[in-house]
Amino acid sequence: MKSQIIIFLIVTIFISSCDEPSSENNSNTPSEVLGRLMGQQSEIFDFELVQDDKKEWFKLSIEKERVKVQANSQIALCRGGYDYLKNECKGLISWSGNNINIPEKLPAVNRKVETPYQFRYYFNVVTHGYTTAYWDWNRWEKEIDWMAVHGLNMPLIGGAHEAILARVFHSMGLAQNDVDHYFSGPAHFPWNRMGNLNGWDGPLPDSYFDKQIELTHQILDRMYALGMTPIVHAFAGFVPKGIKKLYPNVKVRELGWGGGLPSDYNAYILAPDSPLFIEIGSRYIEEWEREFGKATYYLADSFNEMDVPEADNPAQQLEELAGFGKSVYESIKKANSEATWVMQGWTFPYHKDENGELFWTPERLQALVSEVPDDKLLILDMANEYNHDFWKIDPSWKMYDGFFGKKWIYSFIPNMGGKVPLNGILKTYATIPEQALQYHDRKNQVGFGFAPEGIENNEIIYELLSDMGWRETKIDLDRWIENYSTQRYGDYPEQLKLAFQQLRESCYGTFTDHPMHRYQFRPYSKPEGVEDHATVHQSDKFMLAVNT
Repeated sequence: MKSQIIIFLIVTIFISSCDEPSSENNSNTPSEVLGRLMGQQSEIFDFELVQDDKKEWFKLSIEKERVKVQANSQIALCRGGYDYLKNECKGLISWSGNNINIPEKLPAVNRKVETPYQFRYYFNVVTHGYTTAYWDWNRWEKEIDWMAVHGLNMPLIGGAHEAILARVFHSMGLAQNDVDHYFSGPAHFPWNRMGNLNGWDGPLPDSYFDKQIELTHQILDRMYALGMTPIVHAFAGFVPKGIKKLYPNVKVRELGWGGGLPSDYNAYILAPDSPLFIEIGSRYIEEWEREFGKATYYLADSFNEMDVPEADNPAQQLEELAGFGKSVYESIKKANSEATWVMQGWTFPYHKDENGELFWTPERLQALVSEVPDDKLLILDMANEYNHDFWKIDPSWKMYDGFFGKKWIYSFIPNMGGKVPLNGILKTYATIPEQALQYHDRKNQVGFGFAPEGIENNEIIYELLSDMGWRETKIDLDRWIENYSTQRYGDYPEQLKLAFQQLRESCYGTFTDHPMHRYQFRPYSKPEGVEDHATVHQSDKFMLAVNT
Protein backbone atom coordinates (compact mmCIF):
# COMPACT_ATOMS: atom_id res chain seq x y z
CA MET A 1 0.00 0.00 0.00
CA LYS A 2 2.84 2.38 0.86
CA SER A 3 4.49 1.79 -2.50
CA GLN A 4 1.19 2.55 -4.27
CA ILE A 5 0.84 5.85 -2.38
CA ILE A 6 4.41 6.82 -3.26
CA ILE A 7 3.82 6.02 -6.94
CA PHE A 8 0.58 8.03 -6.89
CA LEU A 9 2.35 11.06 -5.37
CA ILE A 10 5.18 10.87 -7.93
CA VAL A 11 2.71 10.70 -10.82
CA THR A 12 0.67 13.59 -9.37
CA ILE A 13 3.76 15.79 -9.00
CA PHE A 14 4.84 14.97 -12.56
CA ILE A 15 1.43 15.82 -14.03
CA SER A 16 1.25 19.07 -12.06
CA SER A 17 4.67 20.12 -13.30
CA CYS A 18 3.54 19.49 -16.89
CA ASP A 19 0.31 21.45 -16.50
CA GLU A 20 1.90 24.54 -14.99
CA PRO A 21 5.33 25.32 -16.50
CA SER A 22 7.80 26.98 -14.16
CA SER A 23 9.30 30.38 -14.85
CA GLU A 24 12.49 28.55 -15.76
CA ASN A 25 10.68 26.66 -18.52
CA ASN A 26 8.97 29.85 -19.68
CA SER A 27 12.36 31.51 -20.06
CA ASN A 28 13.33 29.03 -22.78
CA THR A 29 11.77 31.32 -25.41
CA PRO A 30 14.38 34.11 -25.01
CA SER A 31 17.04 31.40 -25.12
CA GLU A 32 15.69 30.26 -28.47
CA VAL A 33 15.54 33.83 -29.83
CA LEU A 34 19.12 34.60 -28.83
CA GLY A 35 20.18 31.15 -29.98
CA ARG A 36 18.92 31.81 -33.50
CA LEU A 37 20.65 35.19 -33.59
CA MET A 38 23.91 34.42 -31.77
CA GLY A 39 24.42 30.69 -32.24
CA GLN A 40 26.40 28.92 -29.51
CA GLN A 41 27.60 32.25 -28.12
CA SER A 42 24.11 32.74 -26.68
CA GLU A 43 24.87 30.02 -24.14
CA ILE A 44 26.45 32.63 -21.84
CA PHE A 45 22.94 33.69 -20.71
CA ASP A 46 20.77 32.40 -17.88
CA PHE A 47 17.25 33.83 -18.13
CA GLU A 48 14.88 34.22 -15.20
CA LEU A 49 11.31 35.41 -15.59
CA VAL A 50 10.11 37.35 -12.54
CA GLN A 51 6.36 37.69 -12.06
CA ASP A 52 5.21 41.24 -11.26
CA ASP A 53 2.85 43.78 -12.81
CA LYS A 54 5.23 46.76 -12.89
CA LYS A 55 6.40 48.46 -16.08
CA GLU A 56 8.72 46.14 -17.97
CA TRP A 57 12.28 45.97 -16.71
CA PHE A 58 15.37 43.82 -16.94
CA LYS A 59 18.37 43.37 -14.68
CA LEU A 60 21.84 42.19 -15.69
CA SER A 61 24.51 40.66 -13.47
CA ILE A 62 27.34 38.13 -13.61
CA GLU A 63 26.95 34.94 -11.58
CA LYS A 64 29.27 31.93 -11.77
CA GLU A 65 30.89 33.26 -14.95
CA ARG A 66 27.54 33.53 -16.74
CA VAL A 67 25.29 36.46 -17.57
CA LYS A 68 22.15 36.39 -15.46
CA VAL A 69 19.22 38.17 -17.11
CA GLN A 70 16.18 38.78 -14.92
CA ALA A 71 13.04 40.49 -16.21
CA ASN A 72 9.29 40.60 -15.79
CA SER A 73 8.39 39.76 -19.40
CA GLN A 74 9.70 37.60 -22.22
CA ILE A 75 10.41 40.67 -24.36
CA ALA A 76 12.32 42.33 -21.52
CA LEU A 77 14.42 39.16 -21.16
CA CYS A 78 15.25 39.30 -24.88
CA ARG A 79 16.04 43.01 -24.66
CA GLY A 80 18.20 42.41 -21.61
CA GLY A 81 20.31 39.82 -23.38
CA TYR A 82 20.73 42.14 -26.34
CA ASP A 83 21.58 45.06 -24.05
CA TYR A 84 24.49 43.06 -22.68
CA LEU A 85 25.65 42.14 -26.18
CA LYS A 86 25.52 45.79 -27.25
CA ASN A 87 26.88 47.64 -24.27
CA GLU A 88 29.26 45.19 -22.65
CA CYS A 89 30.42 43.16 -25.68
CA LYS A 90 30.09 45.90 -28.33
CA GLY A 91 27.98 43.76 -30.64
CA LEU A 92 25.00 44.44 -32.87
CA ILE A 93 22.06 42.62 -34.46
CA SER A 94 20.70 44.22 -37.63
CA TRP A 95 18.79 43.46 -40.82
CA SER A 96 21.96 43.44 -42.90
CA GLY A 97 24.07 41.31 -40.56
CA ASN A 98 25.18 40.69 -37.00
CA ASN A 99 28.41 41.54 -35.20
CA ILE A 100 28.78 39.08 -32.34
CA ASN A 101 32.07 38.59 -30.57
CA ILE A 102 31.77 37.53 -26.93
CA PRO A 103 35.12 37.90 -25.09
CA GLU A 104 36.52 34.91 -23.23
CA LYS A 105 36.19 36.76 -19.92
CA LEU A 106 32.70 38.16 -19.63
CA PRO A 107 32.63 41.92 -18.91
CA ALA A 108 31.25 42.79 -15.48
CA VAL A 109 27.77 44.25 -15.28
CA ASN A 110 25.24 45.18 -12.60
CA ARG A 111 22.47 47.22 -14.18
CA LYS A 112 18.69 47.48 -14.07
CA VAL A 113 16.72 49.16 -16.87
CA GLU A 114 13.02 50.02 -16.84
CA THR A 115 10.98 51.27 -19.78
CA PRO A 116 8.63 54.21 -19.20
CA TYR A 117 6.22 52.79 -21.79
CA GLN A 118 3.65 50.01 -21.58
CA PHE A 119 3.95 49.46 -25.34
CA ARG A 120 6.82 49.79 -27.80
CA TYR A 121 5.01 49.96 -31.12
CA TYR A 122 6.35 48.87 -34.53
CA PHE A 123 5.28 48.78 -38.21
CA ASN A 124 2.97 50.81 -40.39
CA VAL A 125 -0.05 49.59 -42.33
CA VAL A 126 1.88 50.19 -45.56
CA THR A 127 5.05 48.39 -44.43
CA HIS A 128 3.08 45.31 -45.40
CA GLY A 129 2.89 46.58 -48.97
CA TYR A 130 6.31 48.14 -49.47
CA THR A 131 8.32 45.50 -47.61
CA THR A 132 6.62 42.41 -46.18
CA ALA A 133 4.02 41.62 -48.87
CA TYR A 134 5.74 38.44 -50.08
CA TRP A 135 7.58 37.33 -46.95
CA ASP A 136 7.48 33.66 -45.99
CA TRP A 137 7.69 32.25 -42.47
CA ASN A 138 11.49 32.09 -42.58
CA ARG A 139 11.71 35.86 -43.11
CA TRP A 140 8.97 36.57 -40.57
CA GLU A 141 10.76 34.52 -37.93
CA LYS A 142 13.88 36.63 -38.41
CA GLU A 143 11.85 39.83 -38.09
CA ILE A 144 10.09 38.69 -34.93
CA ASP A 145 13.49 37.80 -33.42
CA TRP A 146 14.73 41.27 -34.40
CA MET A 147 11.67 42.83 -32.75
CA ALA A 148 12.17 40.81 -29.58
CA VAL A 149 15.78 41.77 -28.95
CA HIS A 150 15.02 45.39 -29.78
CA GLY A 151 12.36 45.36 -27.07
CA LEU A 152 9.29 45.88 -29.28
CA ASN A 153 6.06 44.35 -28.00
CA MET A 154 3.24 45.85 -30.11
CA PRO A 155 3.58 45.07 -33.83
CA LEU A 156 0.90 46.03 -36.36
CA ILE A 157 0.33 43.12 -38.76
CA GLY A 158 -2.00 42.33 -41.65
CA GLY A 159 -3.49 39.37 -39.82
CA ALA A 160 -5.00 37.57 -42.84
CA HIS A 161 -7.48 40.43 -43.18
CA GLU A 162 -8.39 39.58 -46.76
CA ALA A 163 -8.95 35.87 -46.12
CA ILE A 164 -11.28 36.57 -43.19
CA LEU A 165 -13.16 39.38 -44.93
CA ALA A 166 -13.65 37.19 -48.01
CA ARG A 167 -15.29 34.56 -45.78
CA VAL A 168 -17.66 37.19 -44.42
CA PHE A 169 -18.56 38.52 -47.88
CA HIS A 170 -19.22 34.99 -49.14
CA SER A 171 -21.34 34.16 -46.09
CA MET A 172 -23.51 37.18 -46.90
CA GLY A 173 -24.12 35.90 -50.41
CA LEU A 174 -21.87 38.20 -52.45
CA ALA A 175 -20.99 36.77 -55.84
CA GLN A 176 -17.42 35.62 -56.45
CA ASN A 177 -17.02 38.20 -59.19
CA ASP A 178 -17.89 41.03 -56.79
CA VAL A 179 -15.44 39.74 -54.18
CA ASP A 180 -12.74 39.37 -56.84
CA HIS A 181 -13.19 42.99 -57.90
CA TYR A 182 -12.87 44.18 -54.30
CA PHE A 183 -9.47 42.84 -53.24
CA SER A 184 -6.23 44.23 -54.65
CA GLY A 185 -2.96 42.39 -55.21
CA PRO A 186 -0.79 41.71 -52.10
CA ALA A 187 1.58 44.66 -52.63
CA HIS A 188 -1.44 46.98 -52.53
CA PHE A 189 -3.24 45.43 -49.55
CA PRO A 190 -2.49 48.40 -47.25
CA TRP A 191 -4.39 50.82 -49.45
CA ASN A 192 -7.19 48.32 -50.00
CA ARG A 193 -7.48 47.95 -46.21
CA MET A 194 -7.61 51.71 -45.72
CA GLY A 195 -10.20 52.31 -48.44
CA ASN A 196 -7.87 54.11 -50.85
CA LEU A 197 -8.49 51.68 -53.70
CA ASN A 198 -10.35 48.55 -54.75
CA GLY A 199 -9.32 45.80 -57.12
CA TRP A 200 -5.98 47.12 -58.32
CA ASP A 201 -3.65 44.26 -59.35
CA GLY A 202 -6.28 41.63 -58.41
CA PRO A 203 -7.98 39.22 -58.31
CA LEU A 204 -6.50 36.66 -55.90
CA PRO A 205 -6.69 32.86 -56.13
CA ASP A 206 -8.24 30.93 -53.24
CA SER A 207 -4.85 29.31 -52.62
CA TYR A 208 -3.50 32.72 -51.61
CA PHE A 209 -6.09 33.04 -48.84
CA ASP A 210 -5.18 29.56 -47.56
CA LYS A 211 -1.50 30.49 -47.38
CA GLN A 212 -2.37 33.81 -45.71
CA ILE A 213 -4.26 31.98 -42.95
CA GLU A 214 -1.42 29.50 -42.40
CA LEU A 215 1.25 32.20 -42.23
CA THR A 216 -0.80 34.34 -39.84
CA HIS A 217 -1.13 31.39 -37.46
CA GLN A 218 2.66 31.02 -37.43
CA ILE A 219 3.20 34.74 -36.87
CA LEU A 220 0.63 35.05 -34.08
CA ASP A 221 1.75 31.87 -32.30
CA ARG A 222 5.32 33.18 -32.09
CA MET A 223 4.28 36.70 -31.08
CA TYR A 224 1.98 35.40 -28.34
CA ALA A 225 4.70 33.03 -27.08
CA LEU A 226 6.92 36.09 -26.62
CA GLY A 227 4.21 38.04 -24.84
CA MET A 228 3.68 40.53 -27.66
CA THR A 229 0.37 42.34 -28.15
CA PRO A 230 -0.18 42.51 -31.92
CA ILE A 231 -2.57 44.95 -33.55
CA VAL A 232 -4.70 43.37 -36.28
CA HIS A 233 -7.24 44.79 -38.70
CA ALA A 234 -10.95 45.33 -38.19
CA PHE A 235 -13.73 46.36 -40.59
CA ALA A 236 -13.67 50.08 -41.37
CA GLY A 237 -16.82 50.25 -43.48
CA PHE A 238 -15.44 49.49 -46.96
CA VAL A 239 -17.48 47.14 -49.14
CA PRO A 240 -17.52 45.83 -52.71
CA LYS A 241 -19.50 47.94 -55.16
CA GLY A 242 -21.65 44.86 -55.78
CA ILE A 243 -23.13 45.07 -52.28
CA LYS A 244 -25.98 47.05 -53.87
CA LYS A 245 -27.11 43.92 -55.73
CA LEU A 246 -27.92 42.23 -52.43
CA TYR A 247 -29.02 45.33 -50.55
CA PRO A 248 -30.40 47.80 -53.13
CA ASN A 249 -31.50 50.28 -50.44
CA VAL A 250 -28.23 50.41 -48.52
CA LYS A 251 -26.49 53.78 -48.51
CA VAL A 252 -23.00 53.46 -50.00
CA ARG A 253 -20.69 56.37 -50.80
CA GLU A 254 -17.88 56.42 -53.33
CA LEU A 255 -14.52 57.61 -52.06
CA GLY A 256 -11.78 59.28 -54.09
CA TRP A 257 -8.07 59.14 -53.27
CA GLY A 258 -5.26 61.23 -54.69
CA GLY A 259 -3.23 58.19 -55.70
CA GLY A 260 -3.64 58.78 -59.42
CA LEU A 261 -5.66 55.63 -60.16
CA PRO A 262 -8.66 55.60 -62.54
CA SER A 263 -12.02 56.02 -60.83
CA ASP A 264 -12.88 52.40 -61.66
CA TYR A 265 -10.69 51.48 -58.68
CA ASN A 266 -12.34 53.82 -56.19
CA ALA A 267 -13.46 52.38 -52.86
CA TYR A 268 -16.97 52.43 -51.39
CA ILE A 269 -17.93 53.00 -47.77
CA LEU A 270 -21.19 52.31 -45.95
CA ALA A 271 -23.00 55.25 -44.41
CA PRO A 272 -22.44 55.35 -40.64
CA ASP A 273 -26.11 54.80 -39.86
CA SER A 274 -26.35 51.70 -42.04
CA PRO A 275 -27.17 48.55 -40.01
CA LEU A 276 -24.83 46.67 -42.35
CA PHE A 277 -21.87 48.61 -40.94
CA ILE A 278 -22.15 47.01 -37.51
CA GLU A 279 -23.35 43.67 -38.88
CA ILE A 280 -20.39 43.18 -41.21
CA GLY A 281 -17.94 44.57 -38.67
CA SER A 282 -19.06 42.27 -35.88
CA ARG A 283 -19.22 39.24 -38.20
CA TYR A 284 -15.65 40.01 -39.25
CA ILE A 285 -14.40 40.06 -35.64
CA GLU A 286 -16.28 36.84 -34.86
CA GLU A 287 -14.81 35.07 -37.89
CA TRP A 288 -11.31 36.33 -37.18
CA GLU A 289 -11.46 35.19 -33.55
CA ARG A 290 -12.99 31.86 -34.57
CA GLU A 291 -9.85 31.26 -36.64
CA PHE A 292 -7.15 32.85 -34.49
CA GLY A 293 -8.57 33.36 -31.00
CA LYS A 294 -9.36 36.62 -29.23
CA ALA A 295 -7.38 39.73 -30.04
CA THR A 296 -7.18 42.90 -27.96
CA TYR A 297 -6.36 45.69 -30.42
CA TYR A 298 -8.14 46.15 -33.76
CA LEU A 299 -7.12 48.78 -36.32
CA ALA A 300 -9.67 50.50 -38.55
CA ASP A 301 -9.16 53.74 -40.50
CA SER A 302 -12.09 55.05 -42.50
CA PHE A 303 -10.58 58.24 -43.93
CA ASN A 304 -6.85 57.78 -44.47
CA GLU A 305 -5.71 60.73 -46.61
CA MET A 306 -9.24 61.06 -47.99
CA ASP A 307 -12.02 63.61 -47.86
CA VAL A 308 -14.84 62.84 -45.49
CA PRO A 309 -18.19 62.56 -47.33
CA GLU A 310 -19.73 66.00 -47.64
CA ALA A 311 -22.46 67.23 -45.29
CA ASP A 312 -24.97 70.05 -45.69
CA ASN A 313 -23.59 72.10 -42.79
CA PRO A 314 -20.86 72.00 -40.10
CA ALA A 315 -23.20 70.68 -37.41
CA GLN A 316 -24.32 67.80 -39.61
CA GLN A 317 -20.70 67.02 -40.45
CA LEU A 318 -19.76 66.76 -36.77
CA GLU A 319 -22.76 64.53 -36.18
CA GLU A 320 -21.77 62.29 -39.08
CA LEU A 321 -18.16 62.06 -37.92
CA ALA A 322 -19.39 60.97 -34.51
CA GLY A 323 -21.55 58.40 -36.29
CA PHE A 324 -18.62 56.92 -38.19
CA GLY A 325 -16.57 56.63 -35.00
CA LYS A 326 -19.47 55.06 -33.15
CA SER A 327 -20.16 52.53 -35.92
CA VAL A 328 -16.55 51.35 -36.11
CA TYR A 329 -16.33 50.96 -32.36
CA GLU A 330 -19.75 49.35 -31.94
CA SER A 331 -18.97 46.80 -34.66
CA ILE A 332 -15.90 45.73 -32.67
CA LYS A 333 -17.62 45.90 -29.29
CA LYS A 334 -20.57 43.79 -30.39
CA ALA A 335 -18.24 40.86 -31.10
CA ASN A 336 -15.63 41.51 -28.40
CA SER A 337 -16.56 43.91 -25.61
CA GLU A 338 -13.02 43.81 -24.20
CA ALA A 339 -11.32 44.87 -27.45
CA THR A 340 -9.85 48.31 -28.19
CA TRP A 341 -10.22 50.18 -31.47
CA VAL A 342 -6.93 51.50 -32.91
CA MET A 343 -6.67 54.35 -35.42
CA GLN A 344 -3.67 55.88 -37.16
CA GLY A 345 -3.01 59.54 -36.44
CA TRP A 346 -0.90 60.31 -39.51
CA THR A 347 -3.68 61.90 -41.52
CA PHE A 348 -4.84 64.36 -38.84
CA PRO A 349 -2.04 66.97 -39.15
CA TYR A 350 -1.53 66.14 -42.84
CA HIS A 351 -4.91 66.29 -44.54
CA LYS A 352 -6.04 69.62 -46.01
CA ASP A 353 -9.44 70.64 -47.37
CA GLU A 354 -10.07 72.18 -50.80
CA ASN A 355 -8.96 75.58 -49.46
CA GLY A 356 -5.65 74.27 -48.18
CA GLU A 357 -6.81 74.47 -44.57
CA LEU A 358 -6.31 71.69 -42.05
CA PHE A 359 -9.37 69.48 -42.28
CA TRP A 360 -8.96 67.65 -38.99
CA THR A 361 -9.47 70.52 -36.62
CA PRO A 362 -9.59 69.61 -32.92
CA GLU A 363 -13.39 69.99 -33.06
CA ARG A 364 -13.73 67.47 -35.91
CA LEU A 365 -11.34 64.91 -34.46
CA GLN A 366 -13.01 65.16 -31.07
CA ALA A 367 -16.37 64.54 -32.77
CA LEU A 368 -15.00 61.41 -34.49
CA VAL A 369 -13.92 59.86 -31.18
CA SER A 370 -16.64 61.31 -28.95
CA GLU A 371 -18.81 58.16 -28.83
CA VAL A 372 -15.94 55.86 -27.83
CA PRO A 373 -14.95 55.26 -24.18
CA ASP A 374 -11.51 56.64 -23.32
CA ASP A 375 -10.06 53.22 -22.52
CA LYS A 376 -11.41 51.64 -25.73
CA LEU A 377 -9.57 53.77 -28.28
CA LEU A 378 -5.84 53.88 -29.03
CA ILE A 379 -4.48 56.58 -31.36
CA LEU A 380 -1.15 55.98 -33.10
CA ASP A 381 0.45 59.44 -33.19
CA MET A 382 2.73 58.40 -36.02
CA ALA A 383 4.50 61.39 -37.53
CA ASN A 384 6.18 63.43 -34.81
CA GLU A 385 9.24 64.23 -36.94
CA TYR A 386 6.94 65.56 -39.67
CA ASN A 387 5.31 68.01 -37.28
CA HIS A 388 8.72 69.02 -35.89
CA ASP A 389 10.98 69.14 -38.95
CA PHE A 390 8.84 69.22 -42.11
CA TRP A 391 5.49 70.86 -41.40
CA LYS A 392 6.92 73.05 -38.62
CA ILE A 393 3.78 72.84 -36.50
CA ASP A 394 2.96 71.85 -32.94
CA PRO A 395 3.01 68.12 -32.21
CA SER A 396 -0.33 66.43 -32.67
CA TRP A 397 -0.53 65.40 -29.02
CA LYS A 398 -0.47 69.08 -28.13
CA MET A 399 -2.71 70.27 -31.01
CA TYR A 400 -5.39 67.74 -30.08
CA ASP A 401 -5.41 68.23 -26.31
CA GLY A 402 -3.55 65.02 -25.45
CA PHE A 403 -6.02 63.28 -27.82
CA PHE A 404 -8.94 64.07 -25.53
CA GLY A 405 -8.19 61.48 -22.84
CA LYS A 406 -7.98 58.48 -25.20
CA LYS A 407 -4.95 56.20 -25.09
CA TRP A 408 -2.20 57.20 -27.51
CA ILE A 409 1.26 56.14 -28.63
CA TYR A 410 4.06 58.54 -29.57
CA SER A 411 5.66 57.47 -32.84
CA PHE A 412 7.71 58.43 -35.89
CA ILE A 413 7.56 57.61 -39.62
CA PRO A 414 11.29 57.42 -40.48
CA ASN A 415 10.58 56.18 -43.99
CA MET A 416 7.83 57.46 -46.24
CA GLY A 417 6.96 55.58 -49.41
CA GLY A 418 9.45 52.75 -48.98
CA LYS A 419 12.33 54.99 -50.10
CA VAL A 420 15.89 53.81 -49.57
CA PRO A 421 18.17 56.92 -49.49
CA LEU A 422 19.84 57.83 -46.21
CA ASN A 423 17.56 60.38 -44.56
CA GLY A 424 16.42 61.66 -41.18
CA ILE A 425 17.58 64.10 -38.53
CA LEU A 426 19.25 61.91 -35.90
CA LYS A 427 19.13 64.74 -33.37
CA THR A 428 15.32 64.82 -33.62
CA TYR A 429 14.99 61.11 -32.93
CA ALA A 430 17.43 61.33 -30.01
CA THR A 431 15.83 64.29 -28.25
CA ILE A 432 12.17 65.18 -28.90
CA PRO A 433 10.43 62.09 -27.40
CA GLU A 434 11.39 63.50 -24.01
CA GLN A 435 9.11 66.50 -24.67
CA ALA A 436 5.99 64.35 -24.62
CA LEU A 437 7.04 62.47 -21.49
CA GLN A 438 7.53 65.76 -19.67
CA TYR A 439 4.41 67.48 -21.02
CA HIS A 440 2.10 68.41 -18.17
CA ASP A 441 -1.08 67.50 -20.06
CA ARG A 442 -0.08 64.45 -22.06
CA LYS A 443 -2.99 62.59 -20.48
CA ASN A 444 -3.00 58.90 -21.42
CA GLN A 445 0.21 58.22 -23.35
CA VAL A 446 0.80 54.48 -23.15
CA GLY A 447 3.61 53.87 -25.60
CA PHE A 448 6.41 54.87 -27.93
CA GLY A 449 7.36 53.48 -31.30
CA PHE A 450 8.18 53.87 -34.94
CA ALA A 451 6.05 53.26 -38.02
CA PRO A 452 8.28 53.14 -41.11
CA GLU A 453 6.50 52.60 -44.41
CA GLY A 454 9.47 50.55 -45.64
CA ILE A 455 12.25 48.88 -43.67
CA GLU A 456 15.67 47.21 -44.17
CA ASN A 457 17.35 50.60 -44.64
CA ASN A 458 18.70 53.47 -42.51
CA GLU A 459 19.48 50.97 -39.77
CA ILE A 460 21.14 53.54 -37.54
CA ILE A 461 17.74 55.24 -37.05
CA TYR A 462 15.97 52.07 -35.90
CA GLU A 463 18.77 51.16 -33.51
CA LEU A 464 18.53 54.65 -32.05
CA LEU A 465 14.75 54.56 -31.75
CA SER A 466 14.66 51.12 -30.16
CA ASP A 467 17.05 52.46 -27.50
CA MET A 468 14.71 55.43 -26.96
CA GLY A 469 11.93 52.99 -26.06
CA TRP A 470 13.84 52.02 -22.91
CA ARG A 471 14.69 55.44 -21.48
CA GLU A 472 13.00 58.64 -20.30
CA THR A 473 15.71 61.15 -21.21
CA LYS A 474 17.48 62.43 -24.31
CA ILE A 475 20.35 60.51 -25.86
CA ASP A 476 23.83 62.06 -26.05
CA LEU A 477 24.21 61.58 -29.79
CA ASP A 478 28.00 62.00 -29.94
CA ARG A 479 28.54 59.26 -27.40
CA TRP A 480 25.78 57.06 -28.84
CA ILE A 481 27.24 57.20 -32.38
CA GLU A 482 30.68 56.31 -31.06
CA ASN A 483 29.18 53.24 -29.38
CA TYR A 484 27.11 52.39 -32.45
CA SER A 485 30.16 52.56 -34.69
CA THR A 486 32.10 50.23 -32.40
CA GLN A 487 29.13 47.87 -32.13
CA ARG A 488 28.58 47.75 -35.89
CA TYR A 489 32.06 48.10 -37.38
CA GLY A 490 34.31 47.12 -34.48
CA ASP A 491 36.03 50.50 -34.04
CA TYR A 492 35.62 54.27 -34.28
CA PRO A 493 38.71 55.61 -36.06
CA GLU A 494 39.08 59.28 -36.99
CA GLN A 495 38.02 58.64 -40.60
CA LEU A 496 34.74 57.09 -39.45
CA LYS A 497 34.22 59.87 -36.92
CA LEU A 498 34.61 62.40 -39.74
CA ALA A 499 32.22 60.42 -41.94
CA PHE A 500 29.53 60.45 -39.28
CA GLN A 501 30.09 64.15 -38.66
CA GLN A 502 29.56 64.86 -42.34
CA LEU A 503 26.56 62.55 -42.60
CA ARG A 504 24.97 64.39 -39.68
CA GLU A 505 25.51 67.64 -41.55
CA SER A 506 23.99 66.23 -44.73
CA CYS A 507 21.60 63.29 -45.09
CA TYR A 508 21.28 62.61 -41.36
CA GLY A 509 20.79 66.29 -40.68
CA THR A 510 17.95 66.84 -43.13
CA PHE A 511 14.45 65.45 -43.43
CA THR A 512 12.04 65.37 -46.35
CA ASP A 513 8.82 63.46 -46.87
CA HIS A 514 10.13 61.52 -49.91
CA PRO A 515 13.94 61.73 -49.79
CA MET A 516 15.84 61.56 -53.06
CA HIS A 517 18.89 63.65 -52.03
CA ARG A 518 19.83 66.53 -54.44
CA TYR A 519 20.53 67.68 -51.65
CA GLN A 520 17.31 66.79 -49.83
CA PHE A 521 15.64 69.79 -51.48
CA ARG A 522 17.29 72.36 -49.26
CA PRO A 523 20.45 74.53 -49.45
CA TYR A 524 23.56 72.58 -48.56
CA SER A 525 25.35 73.67 -45.39
CA LYS A 526 29.05 72.93 -45.56
CA PRO A 527 30.38 71.29 -42.36
CA GLU A 528 33.18 73.08 -40.56
CA GLY A 529 36.57 71.96 -41.84
CA VAL A 530 35.21 70.49 -45.09
CA GLU A 531 36.70 72.09 -48.21
CA ASP A 532 34.08 71.20 -50.82
CA HIS A 533 31.00 69.13 -51.53
CA ALA A 534 33.02 66.27 -52.99
CA THR A 535 34.29 65.35 -49.53
CA VAL A 536 30.75 64.91 -48.25
CA HIS A 537 29.76 62.92 -51.30
CA GLN A 538 32.70 60.59 -50.77
CA SER A 539 31.68 60.04 -47.13
CA ASP A 540 28.15 59.21 -48.29
CA LYS A 541 29.54 56.60 -50.67
CA PHE A 542 31.73 55.19 -47.91
CA MET A 543 28.88 54.88 -45.42
CA LEU A 544 26.55 53.43 -48.04
CA ALA A 545 29.18 50.78 -48.72
CA VAL A 546 29.72 49.82 -45.09
CA ASN A 547 25.96 49.74 -44.44
CA THR A 548 25.42 47.25 -47.24
